[in-house]
Amino acid sequence: FQENINSYLQGGPDDVFGWFAGYRMRFFAEQGLVGDISDVWSDIGSGFSDAMKDQATGSDGKQYFVPLYYYPWAIFYRKSLWQERGYEPPSTMDELVALAKTMQGDGLTPIAFGDSDGWPAMGTFDYLNLRINGYDFHVELMAGEKAWNSQEVKTVFDAWREILPYHQTDALGRTWQEA
Repeated sequence: FQENINSYLQGGPDDVFGWFAGYRMRFFAEQGLVGDISDVWSDIGSGFSDAMKDQATGSDGKQYFVPLYYYPWAIFYRKSLWQERGYEPPSTMDELVALAKTMQGDGLTPIAFGDSDGWPAMGTFDYLNLRINGYDFHVELMAGEKAWNSQEVKTVFDAWREILPYHQTDALGRTWQEA
């Protein structure tokens, strides 16, 4: 669907379809391929955060998108194993790296990762970039207003490089569910 969305929208699309918020939605709004639903937002807007409304808003200030669902990106861990081993949840990147080294030394694979679909790596970049450089920088980068070869982006890849040795090997051979 992601590869065919352009043709789909230029043909005879359904009145309602699922798609991504933010810069991906804005791209199609700027081309006039999705309709203004600001009137819907006047009825439902109080049920959403300002951040959600921002992700539904085009560059022209109109809304083109209604969130269907939201899901967190998180690191999950098995509490019983961590209690048994005496591990504590890290609160900084340095603590995460130190814990991963310890876990690896204990014969464990610290970070499960499956990327056969490609999007988990993109999501990981997004997550790290948001945490390291903040929301505004991330939005500007996605909109093409910041350079992909900037020092900020290099810092994200450096942080990612630091934790890659603790990931499961052969990530391209498994889905995120399998990981």
